[in-house]
Amino acid sequence: MDAGDSANQVEEIDVWGEVKYTHMEDISIDFLSVVTSVSVKEGERVVLGQPLVTLDLSEYNGNIEKLNQQLAAGEAALPAAEQDISALKADINQMQGQIARKTNEYNNGTNVDLKLLQSSLDLARKQLATAKSDLKKHQTKYNDGTNADLKLLQNSLKLASKELAAAKSDMQKSQSLYDAGAISKDELDQYEDALDQRQKAVNDIKYNIQKTKTALKDEINQYADVLDQRQKAVNDIEDNIQKTKTALKEELDQLNVSLKSKKVQLSEAKLGNTANVTKQQSGIGTAQVDLDTMKAKTAKDYLKGNQIVSNINNGIVQNIMVSDAAHLGAQGMPTQVLQIIDADSLTISAEVDEEFISSVEVGETVKIIPVSKPDVSLTGTVTQIPSLAVEKDGKRVIRVLVKPDDPNNLLKPGYTADVYFKK
Repeated sequence: MDAGDSANQVEEIDVWGEVKYTHMEDISIDFLSVVTSVSVKEGERVVLGQPLVTLDLSEYNGNIEKLNQQLAAGEAALPAAEQDISALKADINQMQGQIARKTNEYNNGTNVDLKLLQSSLDLARKQLATAKSDLKKHQTKYNDGTNADLKLLQNSLKLASKELAAAKSDMQKSQSLYDAGAISKDELDQYEDALDQRQKAVNDIKYNIQKTKTALKDEINQYADVLDQRQKAVNDIEDNIQKTKTALKEELDQLNVSLKSKKVQLSEAKLGNTANVTKQQSGIGTAQVDLDTMKAKTAKDYLKGNQIVSNINNGIVQNIMVSDAAHLGAQGMPTQVLQIIDADSLTISAEVDEEFISSVEVGETVKIIPVSKPDVSLTGTVTQIPSLAVEKDGKRVIRVLVKPDDPNNLLKPGYTADVYFKK
């Protein structure tokens, strides 16, 4: 390599670029049809008007004919269309009466269901108050010891405790007398038996006190359960009252909406002299819209008769999504058929390192060497320098767009090339 070649290399920035495109047509069909043949393959170049796919339009044409018949029938029936509005007036009067009655029921609570629920609520609240009183009364008796059975047992315990203390004293005295030889062993045993009886009496009363407290606690729990049931009954009835009121309000709202709708219908009938004329005209309009909408589905620049054709002068086919016998446009939903890349919109995304981007300018001419044809040199023009960078292989690069001058169509989407910028 001589010095001149080295100088030329230093004056150029060699970057990797990928061939992309800026314009692509997405071909889809949104009416019922069947593919009879696909005339192109993936990546094939096509020209304007070239047939791509042939369709069977029998079902579509049948729908068009059906809509034409509906439109004709509607127009034929229009002169004879007429309607009596007396029934509509009667409906309005009836609705107004219903609204007045139900409004009174809602505001004053005179609805049969509401009255029954309110009576049930009053009774349930009384039962709830009674349950609260009963529970409080029994809790007080339990906590204060004022229960009659407990008081009787407590008094019995006091008496038995005194008798036990006396028996213990007698036993101690008898033991002293026995030790002194003043009484016999039988007499001592009698005092001991009396002490045991008094002790047993105290123990029995304590047991009965505990048993009575347990029973009272169980009874309190039962009253608490009853209170919970009464509270739940009140809550349920209140919920049902609210639901009934809500249902009445919704019914009133619906009646008011219906009344408003009826009044609008009556007004339209009077203004149009007959409601049926308006309705018939609406049907005709709907049929016309449906027909126009259906016809518009085939009014596309890529449809010619029963064929899908290229609507691009210099195109490349990709993403063919259909095959022979495929059904398109089911339920009016678009079916993607294929895509056509506008080959005239091909551009190269050249990845320039951040450190060299200041040397690149929009409008400058660059040299392009296709990887597929390394012996060919093309020229191109910088069309855009993005205002952002991306990270690639640990570096920051800017994807500069270059429009190539490629008269022989050497560059194709997805191909790569070396792009040389002046430094």
